[in-house]
Amino acid sequence: MSSEELGPEKFALHIADHVNAMLAYWDKDLVCRYANRAYSEWFGISSQEMVGKLTLPELLGPELFALNLPYIRKTLNGERQIFERELRTPAGEVKNSLATYYPDLENGNIKGLIVHVAETTLIRNMQETERKLYESRELFERFMEMSPIPAWIRDESGIMQYMNAAYAKAFRLEQQMIGKSLQDIFPARLAEEYLKTTRQVLDTKLPLESTMKFVDERQSVKSYKLIRFPLSYKGRQMIAGWAMDITEQVNAHERVLKLEEEKKWEILRSVIEAQETEKEVISKRIHEHTVQTLSSCKLILDSLTARSADSELLNVTNLNLQTAIEELKYTCDSLIPLTIFDLGLEEAVRDVLRDLRKRHPIRIRICHFDKRAEGIGPSEKLNIFRIISDLLYIIAKYTQASAVEIGLYYHHPVLSLVLEYTGQAVAEFSNIRELQNVKNRIGFYNGLLRFHNAGSARTIEIIINRTKT
Repeated sequence: MSSEELGPEKFALHIADHVNAMLAYWDKDLVCRYANRAYSEWFGISSQEMVGKLTLPELLGPELFALNLPYIRKTLNGERQIFERELRTPAGEVKNSLATYYPDLENGNIKGLIVHVAETTLIRNMQETERKLYESRELFERFMEMSPIPAWIRDESGIMQYMNAAYAKAFRLEQQMIGKSLQDIFPARLAEEYLKTTRQVLDTKLPLESTMKFVDERQSVKSYKLIRFPLSYKGRQMIAGWAMDITEQVNAHERVLKLEEEKKWEILRSVIEAQETEKEVISKRIHEHTVQTLSSCKLILDSLTARSADSELLNVTNLNLQTAIEELKYTCDSLIPLTIFDLGLEEAVRDVLRDLRKRHPIRIRICHFDKRAEGIGPSEKLNIFRIISDLLYIIAKYTQASAVEIGLYYHHPVLSLVLEYTGQAVAEFSNIRELQNVKNRIGFYNGLLRFHNAGSARTIEIIINRTKT
């Protein structure tokens, strides 16, 4: 469509009808004399319904007209007005707009006003987003500077890109170190160690945790837990990190270790005996009360099922009750494995194997079980059983092993336990409760716990010299 085809005036009107902004002309009595098609979208009124028929107060309504009236009056006094306004469309959508009122003057006399209203929702949203981003960045920068946890960023060459105030203070550095290399900042040995960890993190693209000790400005030894992780910024590979002061935790841990060493036998014995006593009490309570009550309920359900014409629901309830009873019996057996005292250590271990096979997709085989081990005392057998069951639980749950072989050997007074499997090393899970229990029980006997790794093949070896108990 061209101006030659329509003529200049119609072509101008054609253009006006195809823009999103509202264009209108109102005479000095505020009667509409022109409105483009955009008014239909914004107000739901066509130009045919407006021109020569509708006044500006009628279009805007009392509330909005009252808000705009000061601008209308100033425009009719010959002053151009620009202001922002929120408008709600007939569909309920709220739009931000920028309105411009132009006075139409002829020989100094006002004839009407020209109205141009453009939507600014997108611009306002972008401005609001930019404002929030700026505030967020400003807040984050403030957070990093005020954080008591040292933080830093280095590039792949070891050039310092950022350090917060806590990092500079902890490692007695100046902010002028930004842009300096590790060799400029730290002694050669430390710089090379840090470069090595930088390459390791960037090569593996995985976080790396370690601990270090550092002498502060008061010549006190500080312990830090370092967490380094890869960071990509504008196509550059970097390494960022946190250094958390764990001096108090380390010192407390060392004090505990020293105390444990001084009172090793008393502490370990009391812990193990307390655990076993508690387990025995809980087991008896569950067995004598809960299991018996549930068993009685099951007998009643069996009787009702046999007499009921519609026994489907009773059968389901009965099945669920039977499952609960079995689970409680297993819990009781785990707390106090009476099989050890009734049938022996080997049979109790086989009970554990049967349960683990139900719960985990793993094959467990006893390749050797020295019968002479059945001759050791009941409390020792219980401790050996706990060690075996806890290790098997760890292997089955955490290491992704598909098969385990167990060997128990006894040549008085030395008892040896060997577990072989393929999967993750158990030593990697040093923080879990079961492994700590194993170490406590081995420590009680002043025994040895060894981990041997050959590729993905793992061997756990435990040696207990019973003459040291």
